[in-house]
Amino acid sequence: MMHRRTLLQPSTWSFPNDLTSIFYPFDLSSPFFFEDDHFQFPVEMMGSEASKSIENSYFNELEASFVFSQDNFLYPATEEDILGMDLGALDPDWSTQFLNIHGSPEESEESFHLSQNLSCEAEDSWGSSPCMKSSEYSSLQPTSLNLPQEDMEMDTQVILPHLLEAHVEAKDQNQNALVEETLRCINQKTSPLAEDPTERLAFHYSSQNITGNPQGHFLKQEACKNFDTAFKVLYQSTPHGIFAHSVANSAMLEAIPEDSEAVHIIDFDLGEGVQWAPVIEAISQQKKAVKFTLIKWEKEQENSEEPRRNLIEYARSCGLEMKVEEKSFEELVTELKKLNKRGGNLKRDFLIFNCMVGLAHMGRGRSRRSVMEFLNLGKNMINKNTFNRGIISFGDGEADEKLRNSLNFRSFFDGNMMHYKALMESIESNFPACFLQARTAIEFLFVGPFVSSGVWMKKWEELRGNHHFLARNGFGIEGRRLSEEILMEAREILRGSRGGSYEARIEGQNGNEMVLLWKGTQLVKVSTWGSQKA
Repeated sequence: MMHRRTLLQPSTWSFPNDLTSIFYPFDLSSPFFFEDDHFQFPVEMMGSEASKSIENSYFNELEASFVFSQDNFLYPATEEDILGMDLGALDPDWSTQFLNIHGSPEESEESFHLSQNLSCEAEDSWGSSPCMKSSEYSSLQPTSLNLPQEDMEMDTQVILPHLLEAHVEAKDQNQNALVEETLRCINQKTSPLAEDPTERLAFHYSSQNITGNPQGHFLKQEACKNFDTAFKVLYQSTPHGIFAHSVANSAMLEAIPEDSEAVHIIDFDLGEGVQWAPVIEAISQQKKAVKFTLIKWEKEQENSEEPRRNLIEYARSCGLEMKVEEKSFEELVTELKKLNKRGGNLKRDFLIFNCMVGLAHMGRGRSRRSVMEFLNLGKNMINKNTFNRGIISFGDGEADEKLRNSLNFRSFFDGNMMHYKALMESIESNFPACFLQARTAIEFLFVGPFVSSGVWMKKWEELRGNHHFLARNGFGIEGRRLSEEILMEAREILRGSRGGSYEARIEGQNGNEMVLLWKGTQLVKVSTWGSQKA
């Protein structure tokens, strides 16, 4: 059963008071749904000593504690917020209990909810669905899952660097059989529950064919049942997506000329549509018409009907009748060329080309070829417009551009490992150690699709074919300088982050880039192009 997701509005951004209740391991098949400003979900009886204590303090609804300021910036939950949760009802050994479940995949197949959001298998979408089809696991037998023992952890710490070294060397020497064998060995020696993020990263990298790993298979199955909740927790409790969306949105709103009558937004990848509520609300107050065009990529299985409906309903609640249409990239190119040829309404219209790719909450990457085609279309439309009325915003959460000068697979691999290890560490910083299941579910759903060996191999081949975007060197359009006000807004978003490990700063030849760093490693970059507002 599909549950209606509400559009995440600034006034309803929140963080759950009890992550354990969301990801409690004994029965994760119950329906979860979102109300306007809180989570609501049933708590199931758990069949253990823990269930008795929880049953006594049983609650059916958890009100979310707001982390929203009067300035409309989300503050990620602080350590005090999370550690202040009431955990007295929980069995202190619940992590071990989870891993000792004798769980048959067949038993939960009926309730297994395949996420529609991450089912894309199109050529331009490289993050394959983290939720498997039932036919892929129906042959697995019940198994007992156990935490890695200390000697196993030591063994992995010694062996894993050598296995990774052998794998990279085999790839550089085109020894395909050895590449596959080293991947199998890496997967056998690693665990998604390891304390070391490098080991967890290696597990996900080597788990493209996860059916041979009962432990990872079971954990992925459980994570998929909670996609909607995991998505909301990740987006609201970490700054990655909110940073990119806030910077891009503010740049768009600053760029819209006062004399424009209409705004045409063209979005590369709508996803859940969580970016757009602030923009819709702001434009509605300016009394401008809005047209929204979504790109539908070839062979893509994702159903965008619900996010589209949410956008329209939210616009209507703001008093704005917004037209939303979905087109293939080829249809969009044809339409814009015709509009440009006959002059259209380019003098009174303002074009926004928005491209978000590889952000953690998106759970999938995109082909750089598709990204380049979209950005070049935006460049050509704005450059050919005599009035130069438009802006391009590009939010990039992947490591590709930093690695475009990699001379071999080794340097490419090491750069990706550094990037995604930093991403995992930054996500983990928002989850105390006792919330192992929450972190594990989020890594399966939203990190795993970015780091599989198949994805990295394709990216490497594309990089060798020069399919990358030279943002720093320009691509034929003037960068639009990001204002100090936008930088201050971004820093406000990061103000509540843990340990002061996040940093935002402006870069680029003319200040048109803003980067989000974690302990000095770039996680997200937002770039803007177009003329400065007169």
